[in-house]
Amino acid sequence: RGSACATWIDHHIGIAQLARPHPARPASVAASAPSPWHVAFDGRLDNRTELTRALEIAPAAQDGSEDAGVMLAALDRWGVDAARRVLGEFACVAWNARERQLWLLRDVMGLRPPYVRLTPTEVTCASDLQTLVLEGPVEVNEGVVAESLCGTMATSTETLYRGIERLPLAHVARISATAYERSLYWTPRLDESLPRRSPQARSDEFSAIFSDAVAARHAGLSGVALLLSGGLDSSSIAAELAATRDAGWACYTLGLPRADEDETPIARSVASHFRVPHVRVAAGPVRREQIVDEMRASLDLPGPPSGIDGLCLRQRVLDDGYHVT
Repeated sequence: RGSACATWIDHHIGIAQLARPHPARPASVAASAPSPWHVAFDGRLDNRTELTRALEIAPAAQDGSEDAGVMLAALDRWGVDAARRVLGEFACVAWNARERQLWLLRDVMGLRPPYVRLTPTEVTCASDLQTLVLEGPVEVNEGVVAESLCGTMATSTETLYRGIERLPLAHVARISATAYERSLYWTPRLDESLPRRSPQARSDEFSAIFSDAVAARHAGLSGVALLLSGGLDSSSIAAELAATRDAGWACYTLGLPRADEDETPIARSVASHFRVPHVRVAAGPVRREQIVDEMRASLDLPGPPSGIDGLCLRQRVLDDGYHVT
């Protein structure tokens, strides 16, 4: 969406990085001779330091502005195994000029889904659904509508529109002139036994991973808005932010009408403990017009991160100057 900020075009193949999700991270399309790869990257790498050391390349900027280049180097060195080595939140499209293949990659949590539209003569892909819907005529997928009305989404690849697919989480898609192949590159190994360690050692290991995960999500951001419920998860994130940021962050809580369901008092206590601003946004009835406007803007069924219950909270955060992805 928006104006193209970085492009690469070679005959019938084109890659563009449009308006980035956060303005502090400039758009880029990475290419490096003699590598055959050209990469557009939407998202964030969390282990870029580990990757640059393993790849033996110069350290990358911690604001994420060079993540596309790191991904290119990883693909050039490891091929499909690169997907197993990178950690973060991303949708990535990569063109291999030597093999004449287009690759799509999606992170293991699936927070930034790539979409793909295939026809007998061309393939188009994007990290948002609107781009592909606006490209040409579409037909509503009534099966997805039925699943949404039933409250249970059974499909992981179909979208609201026939002919436009969503790449499942933790998958790589490889597209050539003759084939479209999807492969799962990661799955949790729940039966794997862990090495014997003391409870303190396990606690220290978790704390280090948790600190790194939180730091990766607010690196380079001038302002951070935290959805705070007062529960263990969000309160732990608040504690980590308080330890690493002197200012530039605030807490928001969705206030429920029933006192026995409203977590605002707990959330307010947590925010007060860390001396950070706290905003309660009262949950109210959502007007039909709000839902219609949301669907018109996204050209999709309402759902996270623009779910019906969170519309008022999302709008307040936007009004206060924070960026919502």
